[in-house]
Amino acid sequence: YHARRLFWPPFAPDFSGQTWLVTGASGGIGRAAALEAARRGARVLAVARSADKLSALQSKAPALVEPLVADLALVREVRALVAALAVRGERIHVLLNNVAVLLDDYMLTAEGREASFATNLLNHYLLTEDLLARDLLARDGAVISMSSGGMYNVPLMVEALRMPAQAYNGVLAYGLHKRAQ
Repeated sequence: YHARRLFWPPFAPDFSGQTWLVTGASGGIGRAAALEAARRGARVLAVARSADKLSALQSKAPALVEPLVADLALVREVRALVAALAVRGERIHVLLNNVAVLLDDYMLTAEGREASFATNLLNHYLLTEDLLARDLLARDGAVISMSSGGMYNVPLMVEALRMPAQAYNGVLAYGLHKRAQ
């Protein structure tokens, strides 16, 4: 990377006038992406569960980062998020489906779905589809689904996505979800 990048042309994108919706924005890659998009001029709608972590993120770019608290493991919160964005008349130029979890133990959400599947795969799909259905994604916009090297450990096995509680393996589940993306 370091040797090859010497020959790359300069790259300094300007995201002024764009609105980015970044999930999992309170930490890790999502936080870094949200801050970099804001640094380059984008207005960032930063989505995560923790109001405190989102507030800390917003303090880094208060004029461009807007925190939106939602638990993206829950379908009802995904739907409520999209409904709120629709009421505001938002136009999303970049959707970064970044939120993910790797859980050691089998857990069900309050809606009865396996938590890591709901967070890592199902609700990425629902968020994207709901934004499209309400015409909130800009026609020239981009949808980015953040995968992971964890997918290299497993082939695409659709049936295995229905992992029963007694056979649950968090690392395997995470790899399956990321491969399915």
